[in-house]
Amino acid sequence: MVAWNVTGREMRWRNHQMITGIAIYSITGGFLSAWLAAAGSVLPDVLELNGLIKHRTVTHWPYPYLVMAAVLYALEYRTPSIVLYLIFFMLLGVIFHLLLDGLSITGIPVGLKPTSNRRVALNLYTTFTPSEDLTTAGLIVVFLAITCFRGFLNTQHIQLELSMIVGLLGALAGR
Repeated sequence: MVAWNVTGREMRWRNHQMITGIAIYSITGGFLSAWLAAAGSVLPDVLELNGLIKHRTVTHWPYPYLVMAAVLYALEYRTPSIVLYLIFFMLLGVIFHLLLDGLSITGIPVGLKPTSNRRVALNLYTTFTPSEDLTTAGLIVVFLAITCFRGFLNTQHIQLELSMIVGLLGALAGR
């Protein structure tokens, strides 16, 4: 797992991925949706192209992602498609990235322009300090509790999820 940081002030990638994965699993009960969202949860930092785009500006501005997610959800609802499903859950991972960065001391831009100084920053953690680890652990415990409450950690559900993934892989392989 890569833990690359441009400024040292953003949540580590592994924490974005763990929290997002378990959060989406607690909502959907699906391994695939959780994995896609976890993969998408690092995209805002990746899209900065190794510092070419200033950190937490354009790639961390929530409005385009929220509009795209709403459009994809509506399209997927009207005409179910595996491609729309894949893109939607990766995009949901991006949105979770922004939510998690909004919990940090530097926050995310919420003004009318992505370069705006108007930000949401709840100051729950500072990266590379115990506060980041405690925030991560706390969120994981909350989402695991939801997952247990919803019955997504029982053997029958997990076996069903695994069989669906095997079936999907078989279909993709042309069997």
